[in-house]
This record gives sequence, C-alpha cells and structure tokens, in this order.
Amino acid sequence: VLLNRALQSCIGNGATESPSSPPTLNKCDWEIGAMCLQIIATLIENSENDNSSFIQKCLLESNINNMLQIMKISIETLLVQSNSNSFSDSDSVVGDVLSNSCRILHSAIENNIPLSEKLLRITSCEGRSVTEFWDSILTNNSLPAKCHLHTCGIIISMRYLLSENNDQNE
Repeated sequence: VLLNRALQSCIGNGATESPSSPPTLNKCDWEIGAMCLQIIATLIENSENDNSSFIQKCLLESNINNMLQIMKISIETLLVQSNSNSFSDSDSVVGDVLSNSCRILHSAIENNIPLSEKLLRITSCEGRSVTEFWDSILTNNSLPAKCHLHTCGIIISMRYLLSENNDQNE
C-alpha cells in the first residue's frame, strides 16, 4: 500500500500539465515511479497465494484507473519525445514505467476473472474503449518491446479467461 501511495504521489504531484502536451515529470519522479512499479510487479508475480491474493486486491482492483492513467502519461511523454527527436536519458525510464505498468496488469490478470471483467467494464481510456487502447499500444512501433509483450499477454489472458468462464456458465 505504501508503494502504491508513493507511486501516486510521484505521478500525480510531480506533473505539470498544459492543454496541448502531456504532463511533465522530472527524472527523479520517473525513476521513483519505475522502481515502485517494478517492486509492485515483482510482489504480484511472486505472490504464493492464489489469484485473489491480498497483494492483487490491494494494488490493483481499486486502482485500475490509476494504472491506466500512468500508462497514458507514459505513452504521451514517449510520443512527444519521439516526434520531437528529443530523446534523453529519461526516455528509458519512461519506457520502464510503461513496461512495468503493462507487466503489473498482465501478471494480475492471469487467472483472475473478476479483474479481467472489471478491466473490460472500463468504458473509456484516453477517449477510447480499453480494447482500442490495447490495440493502439500494439500498433505503435515507438513504444518499448516489453510493453508490446505484456499488452499481448493482457489480451490473451483476458480472452482465455473470459471464454473459459463463458464455457463453464453454459
């Protein structure tokens, strides 16, 4: 819970927004955010309990929108830097934030039907449905390969779980 609060503090409080550009965070905020996300992902992946474990419930079920917002900010930042050819040392850290956000959702969704259903019920992410959001990540070649990998994992896991759940209900 403390990691989640630290992450929200970095992403939420460090950002300054203008209507035409994504929020800007300083390199330290991105680095702390990347570390928090990596720790959260590792905790979820190494959780010895079943899919409805305390860690998954605390870190994700009430914070899916926050995770999607972090992904949106990361994508916008990477795209602005890519379009302006102004890559810097912080680009890899922003990519790490995005990749670890995808990794967290991928790890938490595995065998977790309620979380998959909740994620699909989100009607809008960046003005699009969540499935269109995943598709936009997969079709964007300027995003990190790990992000693409975990996004594929999210889609495959959700499809498998939901089709398996429908088969059991019939």
